[in-house]
Amino acid sequence: MENRIHSILDNLTNDKLTTKSVYKYHRINKFLYDLLINNEIWFSDPYSFNDPFDCNLTIDGNNTPEQIKNYFKIANWNKSRDIDETIQQLIATNFQDQEAFQKKINSISKQVIGKLGLTCFTQTKDNLLMWAHYTEDHKGICLEFDHSKDLEFFRPFKKVEYDKVYPTYNYYNDKKNVVGQLMLHKSDHWKYEKEVRLIKKKTGLYTFKPECLTGIYFGVRTPNEQIKTIKKLVQGQEKYSQTKFFKGTIDTKDYKIIFEDV
Repeated sequence: MENRIHSILDNLTNDKLTTKSVYKYHRINKFLYDLLINNEIWFSDPYSFNDPFDCNLTIDGNNTPEQIKNYFKIANWNKSRDIDETIQQLIATNFQDQEAFQKKINSISKQVIGKLGLTCFTQTKDNLLMWAHYTEDHKGICLEFDHSKDLEFFRPFKKVEYDKVYPTYNYYNDKKNVVGQLMLHKSDHWKYEKEVRLIKKKTGLYTFKPECLTGIYFGVRTPNEQIKTIKKLVQGQEKYSQTKFFKGTIDTKDYKIIFEDV
């Protein structure tokens, strides 16, 4: 499965977005300063995300014995010295035990997906819920990136799909869409996020071209001292000469944030 997922990632194309900019909400902490100083973003393993359902779908093991046998390539497994209990059970039952297969295929998928690196962006900079959830109650910032200025970093770039019904994934029937099915589906409770994801083959820090960072938006409650510090840090680096700064204020006539140049 790992080789299949890596091959699919190599051939994925970016989804079309309605805007050329994407955004990343962030608290003001050590990790933010590291991001700005080194122009690097951390790609986490999916199982560290705040939604326990994220990338954690159960794989449907309702497959024929021939399909199961083909997956495990019986000739190779018989010669292996480290056949585990589940595979021994499948061999003993001539691959009739679908429950054992489902248990094994889910174990494999979790191991493979847990090695991947993901980071999340959104298509909106003024979502009130995201400012509250991801910037410590509007005291953080929102980073704006022009993804067209670094096509190597921003690839593969995929939109998350939001479902009312819990999706199912069958290894054989859906194997060409393993990335989409297992890593790009969330409950429609999260649809307000308008999330897009970057997926890499392993966790870690990845460098983006600094010219991608085109804007920094400060929250309604971002302390003035923090604004001064971040502006000084960014303006002191020639690589961010194109980066603009904005400060959010509350619209007194509507539930929205107004951003003005600072």
